[in-house]
Amino acid sequence: LTVIHNRVLRIKASGMAGATTGHVVNLASNDVERFAMASMFWPYLIFAPIEALVVIVLLWFELGYGALAGLGILIFIFLPLQFWFSSTYAKLRLRAALHTDYRVKLMSEVITGARVMKCYAWETAFVERVSRVREAEIKEIKRTAALKGLNEGLYFACPAIVGLVMFCIYIWSGNHLTPRKVFVALTLILIIQLDITKFFAMAIKESSEAVVAADR
Repeated sequence: LTVIHNRVLRIKASGMAGATTGHVVNLASNDVERFAMASMFWPYLIFAPIEALVVIVLLWFELGYGALAGLGILIFIFLPLQFWFSSTYAKLRLRAALHTDYRVKLMSEVITGARVMKCYAWETAFVERVSRVREAEIKEIKRTAALKGLNEGLYFACPAIVGLVMFCIYIWSGNHLTPRKVFVALTLILIIQLDITKFFAMAIKESSEAVVAADR
């Protein structure tokens, strides 16, 4: 908020020509929060890959080639999906923010020109305009929510899929699977799942949204 305030005070009048009240309000209420969220997850961009390497070594000693197969699914399938989710999040976030800017701008015009609008009976026309913009905004928000739901579903399915592949390959290799190995392997999978497919992905997602907010 301080950065936005200082920027507004320093910018020339010509530079403020394209800025609307709605845009500034949206920056202060929405975009600033993206930086706060991103700063919470940025450390995982460094720590998560290191932790993944340690877990891979430990699982290798427990399950051998089966560990590589399961972690290959986690790293080369689930992780790229998280990158795709993050890039799509950023695009939807930008489109929703543009609709929000325009809607807030319209509402500011309605409040400012309420007397003129009532005088010429323009209420219905403005209600329809605001409703159309709001519908477009909600459409983008629903797409983001659907994408988030799919992402959460994959997150909870990840340990079961990775564990199934690892244990099947371990048994097919002629090894005997014991409860101790299952417990240790699943514990390690849950650790790497939380930091790689959740926090690492959140770091990428929030960073991409912070980049969008910085551009705005």
